[in-house]
Amino acid sequence: MEVRPKLIALLERTRVEEQAFVAQLTPPERDQVGKVNDWSAKDMIAHLAGWRLRMADQMAALSRGESKSDVEDLDAENALIWSEYCDRSWEEVVQASSLGHQRLMDGLQAMSVTDLHDADRFESQKGQPVWRSVAGNGCTHPMMHLAEAYAKCGQTARGTAMMESLSEGL
Repeated sequence: MEVRPKLIALLERTRVEEQAFVAQLTPPERDQVGKVNDWSAKDMIAHLAGWRLRMADQMAALSRGESKSDVEDLDAENALIWSEYCDRSWEEVVQASSLGHQRLMDGLQAMSVTDLHDADRFESQKGQPVWRSVAGNGCTHPMMHLAEAYAKCGQTARGTAMMESLSEGL
């Protein structure tokens, strides 16, 4: 069974959840300046955009027959993403988020069923099918950060319901 239609639905649902989170932010929350180890809402959205863009780049490289190495140090990569976006405006971060989502969707549509499903197709995937990486970077990872952000602002029930819905979809 091809997983692409379900994964597309999950990516869209994740995007809707992210947009709902963004919509409820106040202007001061959007303008808040974070730190490399203490993210603001803008930093979190930029972080998610950065990982989606990296996943889209990885999918494009795999489709071209190129091997893309795994990130060795997640903390260093997260700090790099933070530094890429920390001085950008809220609007630029929202645009990057939209671009990351679109490029991930385009990459998903462009990959063959075999490339998405075959766990042994790409050595750099270390025995995991590409669709799992897409689900991680495009759904699970964003939803975990969104749930954490909701918990920090006292909306734990909303974050929990969102994660339970994602779990059902996965």
